[in-house]
Amino acid sequence: MFNSIFKDSRKIQPDWWEVSYLVIFAIILIFTMWGTTMLPDFWPSRFGLFTYFLIMVYVIVKGIKKFTYTKTETIFALIIGTSFLICAFKNDMYSFLFMLAFLIVGAKDVSIDKILKVYLLIDSIIMLIAFVCSQLGMIENLQYWKNEQMRFALGSVYPTDFAAHIFYIVLVVICLYNRKVYIVEPFLIMIIAFLVYKWTIASTSFICMVIFSVYLLGDTIWKTKKEKIKDNIFIKLLSAVPIVFASIYIYMTAAYDNNNTKWLWINEKLSDRLENSKKGFEINGFNLLGKYIEEKGWGKSVVERPDYFFLDDSYIRILLEYGIIVFMVVMAILIIVSRRAAYAGRMTMVFAIVFISLHSFMEHHLLDIAYNPFILCVFADLSINKEKKECMILNKR
Repeated sequence: MFNSIFKDSRKIQPDWWEVSYLVIFAIILIFTMWGTTMLPDFWPSRFGLFTYFLIMVYVIVKGIKKFTYTKTETIFALIIGTSFLICAFKNDMYSFLFMLAFLIVGAKDVSIDKILKVYLLIDSIIMLIAFVCSQLGMIENLQYWKNEQMRFALGSVYPTDFAAHIFYIVLVVICLYNRKVYIVEPFLIMIIAFLVYKWTIASTSFICMVIFSVYLLGDTIWKTKKEKIKDNIFIKLLSAVPIVFASIYIYMTAAYDNNNTKWLWINEKLSDRLENSKKGFEINGFNLLGKYIEEKGWGKSVVERPDYFFLDDSYIRILLEYGIIVFMVVMAILIIVSRRAAYAGRMTMVFAIVFISLHSFMEHHLLDIAYNPFILCVFADLSINKEKKECMILNKR
């Protein structure tokens, strides 16, 4: 009797390694997310280096005190760390890879749901603050013309950046739902997609959100038996989608010819992305460890740049700037995340990776932690009922 009365009052001891990671992740996310908006910069000098040091010390201490990696995981963690750190040390402009490597490796055994909740809370709050401030005239609401239509950044550094934030927020929300999506959510996503497109004219995020909502609608109507398809050939094909998109774009870049009317038409439809990618290829070429490419984009300014040059496609950006080795590691990360998500029964997350791969075909946010938290899923705990398992263990004691 007394056991039944008091068992619910027992408190689960917090995993302080997990709590520490989430706090550090929150600090890094606030700092990086803030930089994607027009909000005034108030950060202390070299605060970014402090965040790098923080996550590095955490991973080293955790590795010494609580080493839970398998042999395979240890090898892959070393590959990620070595390739990312070499690229970061080779060029200061890519120093974020230092932080990203330790974030990925340090997420071992941390609940992905908690990581996504931290991301959702911080990203939503900062986006809301920036949006409100831009509408009240407290910060600049950047405005651009596209095809005789005015597009707004709504507090972000560029209209497509605002739309990309909304796209990733939608994916995070749905992945937190997992199998609890009802028929109203797909229609709600469609409404959000149309509203965002109306103000930003950001085609890529719009198309990805609409197709994603169609997938959710079909999945809700036909009630897919997700637990029965996690090991079949369909999952293997889905996990290969990033490689397919990357291969297509790399081929298009290599084959692009500005004297060919067909390629000129394709380049126009892709908003000159192929032309810039080809220019980047001619400047850098493909090499193992990457090379710094100076880019001159539109972000944070409406002043026209006659020397505009920016690599929007994530795949060609990674390949040219960070090198073949990092590119191969990133492809492996996406495949592993898809397979792990399927094995954990998170089919929604598997499809999220598919749509992130599609989005990355036209956007450069694949390795940007302020947008894409799913890159941290490699070693994170993807089990859906982690809290329930902890309660069951506690009640057995």
